[in-house]
Amino acid sequence: MAGYEDRLSVAVSNSRRSTVLSGEPAALGAVLSKLKGQGIFCKQVKVDVAAHSPQVDVLREDLLSAFSDLLPRAPILAMRSTVTGQPVGEEELGATYWADNARQPVRLAEVVDRLVGEGHGIFVELSPHPVLLPALEELVGDSGTAGTVTGSLYRDRPERASMLAAAGRLHVVGGPLRLERLYGEDGRRVELPTYAWDRQRYWLEALRCRCGGSGAVNGCRSWWAKRKVGQRSRSTVSRRKGLQKRSGRCTQAARCDAWARCG
Repeated sequence: MAGYEDRLSVAVSNSRRSTVLSGEPAALGAVLSKLKGQGIFCKQVKVDVAAHSPQVDVLREDLLSAFSDLLPRAPILAMRSTVTGQPVGEEELGATYWADNARQPVRLAEVVDRLVGEGHGIFVELSPHPVLLPALEELVGDSGTAGTVTGSLYRDRPERASMLAAAGRLHVVGGPLRLERLYGEDGRRVELPTYAWDRQRYWLEALRCRCGGSGAVNGCRSWWAKRKVGQRSRSTVSRRKGLQKRSGRCTQAARCDAWARCG
């Protein structure tokens, strides 16, 4: 972004291969043209406000005033800030924090890398429609550790069904579910029926083959053993050729086929 530092900034660092720029439309268009000319994939994101860019600076005092009545407290759940990259403290989520949140870049990749390094492996994107799943999957995949990534809500899909599907995916990988929040305290667990056996046999049966009518597997195996021995004897080879002319006996090709069928 050389030459555009006062008009553009890195808005979001989603992953090692996904970065969002934000700022003046003219400057952004010029950078996009350069990137496309170099064969680098990029596209413009449809948003109403150029957040996380110098354009937010003029709004800072208004934001501080609007957030001045906030009374921050310690998070009930542990929270890692994508503004600072650090765990959120007890008095941190005040007016200044949220003004910085609108202006400073989103350090998603840094935070997810730290969480994965600390042993976390389940990530849920809470949003009206998932936009960060590819980045999260990339970060977890690059870490070389096992992990699960899922969305919550999806555009044009029933909300309850989407949330239950996400909960099911988390349950499959060992995530704890508080089922009483779904079905109340009076919910009753029932045992699911087990799978019935298909009862399909895979044993080799003693089929009737083409070896002269006896039709047993042992007969074919005996012939196969004799054939191996016969490969070491010229006289046996000569007799095998003569078998093709005798009545009531199968040819060498037929015997091979019988062996393949009877195993």
